[in-house]
Amino acid sequence: MASITVSGTKSFMEPWKLVIEIKAGEKSNKMETELYADEINKNNILFNWTDNKTCVLTLVHQDGESRMVEITL
Repeated sequence: MASITVSGTKSFMEPWKLVIEIKAGEKSNKMETELYADEINKNNILFNWTDNKTCVLTLVHQDGESRMVEITL
């Protein structure tokens, strides 16, 4: 089974430092990025699974700008 987990840490007046962990069977990998937002929640971190192996992860910044990452497992 495949999964994608997003966690983050934040310092005062700094962007969130996100860790995106991707697991598929016995394999796993991590990516890091930043998100400018007051908090991280389901409104600014969106998962759109197009099939069992492909997910489009959308990160929405507080100014409304979004960044999309296609993850293929």
